[in-house]
Amino acid sequence: MVEGQEEIYYIIGNNIETLANHPQLQGFKERNIDVILLTDHVACRRFLGKCC
Repeated sequence: MVEGQEEIYYIIGNNIETLANHPQLQGFKERNIDVILLTDHVACRRFLGKCC
């Protein structure tokens, strides 16, 4: 995470290319905020602590 970023943002989907080009990410990119892109449902469950 970038310095000063206190929250963790993430987006879940099936395809990394689709997630990387998601329209909602543009605002985060403009504000230099990191967003985790999750495509593996097992990793999602571990990261979120529940089923996606």
